[in-house]
Amino acid sequence: MLYGKCHHLVFVSCLVMWVFYGNHPWIPLIILIVYFGYIFMRSTHSLFIWCLVVGAVFGMNMLWVTQQETKLSPKNTLFQGKIISIPGFDGNVVSFQYKTEDEVVVVRYTLLSNSEKRILQKNLHAGNSYRIIGQLEKPNSPTNFHSFNYRQYLNHEHIYWILTAEKPPHPLPSSLTPVERIMQWREKQIYRIQNTFPEPIDGLMSALIFGDQSHMPVELQKAYQTLGIVHILAVSGLHVVLLLAMVNFICLRLGMIREHVLFLLLLFIPIYVILTGAEASVIRAGLTGMFVLGYTLIKKVHLTSIDLISIVFLVMVFYDPEFLFQMGFQLSFLATSAILLSAHTIHKKAFSYLEQLLWLSVICELATFSILIPSFYQFSFISFFMNMLFVPLMTNIILPLSIMTYTVSYIYSPLSFVLSQFMSSLLKYPHRILLYFYYHPHFVLTYGSLTPVMLFCMVLLIYVCLCLWEHRLKRGEYLLLIPFIFMYTMVVLSGTWSSQGQVVFLDVGQGDSVLIQLPHHRGTILIDTGGIVPYKTEAWKKKKDPFKVGRDVVLHELRASGIHQIDMLILTHSDYDHIGGVKDLIGQIPIRKLIISPWFNPSTADIKMLKQAYRQGTKIQKVQKGDTINFSTYAFHVLSPATNQDSNNNSIVLQTNLGGLNWLFTGDLEEEGENQLTKNYPRLSIDVLKVGHHGSRSSTSEQFLNVIKPKYAMISVGKNNRYGHPNQEVLQRLSSLHVKIMRTDQLGAIRWSFKNDQITRVDFAVQQ
Repeated sequence: MLYGKCHHLVFVSCLVMWVFYGNHPWIPLIILIVYFGYIFMRSTHSLFIWCLVVGAVFGMNMLWVTQQETKLSPKNTLFQGKIISIPGFDGNVVSFQYKTEDEVVVVRYTLLSNSEKRILQKNLHAGNSYRIIGQLEKPNSPTNFHSFNYRQYLNHEHIYWILTAEKPPHPLPSSLTPVERIMQWREKQIYRIQNTFPEPIDGLMSALIFGDQSHMPVELQKAYQTLGIVHILAVSGLHVVLLLAMVNFICLRLGMIREHVLFLLLLFIPIYVILTGAEASVIRAGLTGMFVLGYTLIKKVHLTSIDLISIVFLVMVFYDPEFLFQMGFQLSFLATSAILLSAHTIHKKAFSYLEQLLWLSVICELATFSILIPSFYQFSFISFFMNMLFVPLMTNIILPLSIMTYTVSYIYSPLSFVLSQFMSSLLKYPHRILLYFYYHPHFVLTYGSLTPVMLFCMVLLIYVCLCLWEHRLKRGEYLLLIPFIFMYTMVVLSGTWSSQGQVVFLDVGQGDSVLIQLPHHRGTILIDTGGIVPYKTEAWKKKKDPFKVGRDVVLHELRASGIHQIDMLILTHSDYDHIGGVKDLIGQIPIRKLIISPWFNPSTADIKMLKQAYRQGTKIQKVQKGDTINFSTYAFHVLSPATNQDSNNNSIVLQTNLGGLNWLFTGDLEEEGENQLTKNYPRLSIDVLKVGHHGSRSSTSEQFLNVIKPKYAMISVGKNNRYGHPNQEVLQRLSSLHVKIMRTDQLGAIRWSFKNDQITRVDFAVQQ
């Protein structure tokens, strides 16, 4: 009755959930009504009834079953519950998911000493009960326009609070369920692998066997992700098929009846899903395997592969609609569906093995393109060839070797050591190639954050190209490359045609970074890069992958904005909170020109950074008072420095006109430099002032303000910073002159959009 048509039910369920979750529910509602009309007119009435039933069931599930709100209150300070994830120790912080009587929260505790860290590493385990005293806080909202939305991510996991523990968790008597015993055994095996095998083999084995990537070297893990092959590390259908085949082979060789073996495999799959962390991809693979085994036993059910994966989709999303918003879930189903739908055509075209790998890789990239680009903003054609190299290597050699090495370690450890060294030698050069392309991003296209219209066009174009490829048997493969190139061309042309410019004050914490995009791609100017001042700390406190402003904020925002090169990077002066992020930009994005003053006082690390930029092809230029930097019809006038002074008063001061307003960017200019500036330019009139030195008492003097008479004051400052910036006296001076104050610690990133001689809008990353 529904043979070959279950995908219609999937589409209906997605539209129903879109109605409940979308910002504009009338859009999916109209599509749903039209789709029901199409099904009624063009298909069987039984399919129409099934679609109605699925729509009603999912709607009722969303209304009355799915929990979308918290039951906890910030007044709660004492909690009892169980740890439900492996505790993660990163420097002097331990974090884990913790299930209270009401709901799950994320617990964070700052360790006081290395000895306390060692004690908790021995005593904190998933499945055990603990009492925790602490304060509930809402997860942070993004403070830049394209920052990762951690609050939204946790909400999709039904987690609404961060519990900051005041003391170490206190153990309580508890009994373990069978599932919790499996979780504890998994935890022990991951630690055992970590303590038995060398890097990076330990992290690789943990990922491939138990689905835990936390012990992978950071740079290697990022290389897998950036070059589009991180899916190899995720436990998926391939792992399930391989293990089922091994268990099936062993059981049949032991003389077991085939039906008994199938029942045994049905029991084994749920255990394996728990052992591998129960992520979306492995749940999908496990459920698919169970359905296959189930209808193999029944022998009366006939389902297509698409029907099967559609039923698995419906089961998972009905159980928890939030699955639909998890990237792992989306990528898993899209990639699997693409492989299933294209397998017959690829086989019919009689490709060689390497050609099959190549075009399967292209098809998988196409299928997941609309998910990955809005999240990572870039695509590298090298990923096709990385998949051709790593997919057969990992699936046919490394995965079986990992299972064998892990098993042998229980029987004869010297042999397992030899096997691990053999694996290490096999991966030595592939990993070198991987890291080379990670550090030297060749053939990378930066798409940026696409508009909804562009996303729709991209999905439509991909669908059309896949249909044309499927029906064109000869020389149709190159049609599959059209969406990648065409969409990039559209992105570039839309930027060139756009008459909209932007000035964005990025939220880099206690530092400065201003991004200016001129209309029609006439120039991209970055003034400073922010930077967290490094402090010496004990080895046990060092984080595995510490936050880096240049990489995690500035570079991320550049890519999200579709910027493929920086035309001019201006370093106002040598303070670390202004230039610390430069090292994370060099080599990752081309920098045509780097601007400093003649009195820029570089440290040894700064000199090394400047030399590295020069080797990458960056032209280094010095400017001082009286110079002008031109971009088409836009001019940036350098008003300071004129002489060598202290570091802050050596700041490059720029004046320009954008959107009909006069802007003044002052770096860390203090009162002495301000006095000199007003002496040299007594008629200087400014509309938007980038307040000097983060609003410290030593800057933004009353005399200075009376001369320039700004209408707006932009203060780049870190939230709850230890310097007390901005100073209350400065705020009072600005307020007394009726200057509108905008602060990044309160508003997040601040974006001014302009067109010709008019400001069109001002946006804030933190919703007010």
